[in-house]
Amino acid sequence: DSSVETAKKLASMHYDNEIENSDHPDIDVDGQEVPDSDFFNFDGMKSIDKFQVNQVWALYSDVDSLPKYYGLIKKIDTHRGFKLHIAWLESCYLASDMVLWKDKHMPISCGQFMVKGGRVQQYSSRSSFSHQVRAGQTGKRNVFAIYPREGEIWATYKEWRPDLTCSGLKNCEYDIVEVLEENPSYVKVSVLERVDGFNSVFRHQKSGNSSLTREIPVVELLRFSHQIPSFRLTSEKGGSLRGCWELDPAALPAHVLYKLK
Repeated sequence: DSSVETAKKLASMHYDNEIENSDHPDIDVDGQEVPDSDFFNFDGMKSIDKFQVNQVWALYSDVDSLPKYYGLIKKIDTHRGFKLHIAWLESCYLASDMVLWKDKHMPISCGQFMVKGGRVQQYSSRSSFSHQVRAGQTGKRNVFAIYPREGEIWATYKEWRPDLTCSGLKNCEYDIVEVLEENPSYVKVSVLERVDGFNSVFRHQKSGNSSLTREIPVVELLRFSHQIPSFRLTSEKGGSLRGCWELDPAALPAHVLYKLK
């Protein structure tokens, strides 16, 4: 088995032993626990009633505790408690001109993904799951298209290069971005920054009087690490945070969440 497969098995063994109402996997960075969100209850997005057969969900990686794995819900068993049966998705197609990872074990979060054959994984806890993914149809059976879409929030590798390794993921730094536009040539994003005084509230980073934007060529789509569940703020704090995003702390990289250097 590859290291990614081993990580998935370890994650499954760990999470299956967790209690049903656990909020999310324990993510311990230098003894620090994941803080609660300030306004939105992200755990409500993965209540029992939110799960349905044939949905694609992102699951937390056991490598860096971020939602970089995808699974297709095959069956939901409610006869004895609550149990989810999922089949893993694996990357099956990337454009021939796309810049690829040199480390074959590096997780891939963009592209086309196929349902992997073999044993279906069982989960008795929802704590392994981050969020439902908008997976597009490809016209091929059991093959899904997952790409950054307009309005979504993603983490991108700050010092992205093809020779990043799976073993170095815990030390990676990231930018948090909002996807503004998708086209055949590039994905346009706006860089976000955290609002002081809040655990996970972010706003557009400014460059002069304008938001700081970037265009990521489609051949470099592997710059996108993972999607982050988000909630657009409106009337919170008397409307002073209108237009800001609250992000799920459990999906934020440690260097962002704890401002590590």
